[in-house]
Amino acid sequence: MNENPYRSPSSEEDPGPDLVPETSLTIGLRRVRLATLLGVAACLSTYVRFVWRMVAFEGRGIWDDDLGGLGFAITLVGGMAIVALGLFGWFYFYPLLRNVSLILRDRFASHVSETEWHDSTDRGPWSLPIAAALGAGLWFGYDSVGLQGQPWDGVFGTLAYALGGWCCLSLMMSWHRVRSEVR
Repeated sequence: MNENPYRSPSSEEDPGPDLVPETSLTIGLRRVRLATLLGVAACLSTYVRFVWRMVAFEGRGIWDDDLGGLGFAITLVGGMAIVALGLFGWFYFYPLLRNVSLILRDRFASHVSETEWHDSTDRGPWSLPIAAALGAGLWFGYDSVGLQGQPWDGVFGTLAYALGGWCCLSLMMSWHRVRSEVR
């Protein structure tokens, strides 16, 4: 008699694929990609607001501005820049970060193996998605509330630099930790 092809597999016959534990590379890549998505979302909120204001609130299209189509050019270049930076962040930023970290390892911590250094690079920017979420919220709040100008530019700019410094500091602390452990 023929076997039923729709029968559920039993664990003795087909154990299924082995579950591969998550590597530090996939953790780091996921962190960078999540931060990229949050950053692009913040840029898109400003971009959509800009285009919406040009088209809807001014009563004219983006072709009919006072500068002879400059609004359309700004809109087009801004959209292309957001797409280009998003693609760069998604595909190339993390390999670039890993290569730069290897150059730093060769210069400052040559006694550390590449595997250990890569693991610390991959696990180091744990704060990146958190900082990106806070930065996107900061950007959205700054843009949507309309607090542009002094002193708000200084306040929001300082907070944005502090978030970036937090990410860099967590990565450098991870490198320092692995460098001092190997000695």
